[in-house]
Amino acid sequence: MVTAKKKPRARILCALVIAAFGAVPLVVNNPYLSSDNQDQLISAWIGSGAGLLVLGSALWLLSGPRRRGEPLVLTESTGRLAYAGIMVAVCALLLAGALVSRQPTVMTSLPGLLLVSPFMQLFVDGKAAETTPGAARRRGVSGH
Repeated sequence: MVTAKKKPRARILCALVIAAFGAVPLVVNNPYLSSDNQDQLISAWIGSGAGLLVLGSALWLLSGPRRRGEPLVLTESTGRLAYAGIMVAVCALLLAGALVSRQPTVMTSLPGLLLVSPFMQLFVDGKAAETTPGAARRRGVSGH
């Protein structure tokens, strides 16, 4: 079971990972934001805009989001945790591939956009976490 101290740490860690993936397109595309080449300019602005969306998601997660007045807590679903871990590895490979390609490219923002959803799914509302069948089994309560 995850202790109360580790839950904010997990939220902060997830937000920092998302922020790191969101900052990459801003840094990579910044030199091209005032380019004379129209294709480079469009790619740079789209990539930077997507990076800002990812950074906004990270800030929202850092702020300690709430759902229906209840704070969100880290899920105990091993499936969701495993999926998030796999997505981090896949997105890291995508980002490495995007950084090797010719810049500017919108591809640098894709890994961050892909990571937002699995990381947000790691946090559920506290009441919902207590009513899941897995939580009931851990407390020793049977549905039969």
